[in-house]
Amino acid sequence: MKKFTSYIRHLSEGTAKPEELEVKKYILALLSPLGIKVSGGSKIGTPWHVRAAVGLDPKSFFKQFKEIKIKPAKESASSQYDTFEISVKDVGNALFVNQTRAADDSKVVSLTPKQLAPDMFHLGGQELSPSEIKSFVKKSIKGMNKLDKNTKKFLVDLLDKADNKGTPIDISDILPPDEVSKRDLATISKDYGEILAGVWACRNIGFKKVFFPLAINEPLADFYGIRGRIRYPVSVKSGGGSATSVKNLVEILEEHMKDPEYIKGFSKTQVILLDVMFKLRDLTAMEGIVYANVALKTDGAKELAKAMGIQVNAITLQRIQDWLISFKTNKQIKAKLAPMHKKMGKGVDDKTWGRLKGKGLIGFAIGPMGHHVVQVLTKKYKKELTEMVRQIILVQLNVDVKKNTLNAKYDKFKDLKFKFAWQGGAPNPNRNKLGFQVGK
Repeated sequence: MKKFTSYIRHLSEGTAKPEELEVKKYILALLSPLGIKVSGGSKIGTPWHVRAAVGLDPKSFFKQFKEIKIKPAKESASSQYDTFEISVKDVGNALFVNQTRAADDSKVVSLTPKQLAPDMFHLGGQELSPSEIKSFVKKSIKGMNKLDKNTKKFLVDLLDKADNKGTPIDISDILPPDEVSKRDLATISKDYGEILAGVWACRNIGFKKVFFPLAINEPLADFYGIRGRIRYPVSVKSGGGSATSVKNLVEILEEHMKDPEYIKGFSKTQVILLDVMFKLRDLTAMEGIVYANVALKTDGAKELAKAMGIQVNAITLQRIQDWLISFKTNKQIKAKLAPMHKKMGKGVDDKTWGRLKGKGLIGFAIGPMGHHVVQVLTKKYKKELTEMVRQIILVQLNVDVKKNTLNAKYDKFKDLKFKFAWQGGAPNPNRNKLGFQVGK
């Protein structure tokens, strides 16, 4: 039966246009870190579409992603849920079915990202004790009409649970009558988790109060734990944590570099790596990938230089673009780039080789080079990068609200290691800049 189901799913996937499949991949990369399941396919009599549950107001939900536009569709792909037309800049269009149930359904997926962020409870810009945080939340949550009574009570009760020592903390006795969806718990962990973390940190790390910054996009820090006169920056993640932008890390390092003695502790290799990270922040995604490969003289860059007949230092994004366009067929490009792809252990799938043309040809080089430089930075320069990051005094706190437990743990950032990550590829090499994740 499983084989037959997989076969049917494969047939449904096959009816999609190439750009629709790319839209699905794009949406999947954005929503998976939020705990939102994304699927795609079609049934008899319905067009192919992407499916996910994004709350009662999908337009508001997708506003957080500037490259995505959504509007009601002229045709329906579901008899049960609303259908929209979703457009991803530089990727394509597809039908999108919002699998959020009607408002009168007891199992409605009602929580949306940022709905439970600290600024929604007016916590920003103040030094607050756990009791003061609870007071602000109780007052603010009364006016949140999109939340039902049971959800409000659950969120308030969670704060009392967070104000306990240890982990995990049993929350089975405060769960709402209706089962809380996994997606709701993921949303609570991600955004409300910052508030829970503030309360938990006071009880378990020894902070007297916490300060939530007014700027919700402050580099790395979600709040500051206060001990004496010092504010300790704390980064909060849920689950394994999503990739953090290199921009955030570099801005912290840049602040440290205002002290002329700081850079003196860096080796020559670390100075080069620091320059690479600054460039990854300042250049476009594709320019940054080229610059990093050239500056670090990666094996991939060396092979590309051979193929182009130039020196490694002469490689630029524009020269790669002009060189690729000079070929008459993609087959010729494939043969020329084969040594580079083999050396890097990164290639391009057959379907993509048949699709890209014009300016899109750049993906044949940049896609594999992006994944290659991620591997080089993570493995070859692991020691140097870790030493650089460990000079930042920062606490990372992980919070996860599961079905029956509240899990929280923390590590000093200086004790953590990190690896780079990139969500792009050959079909969309300009999609995202490199990011990084931290862990043990």
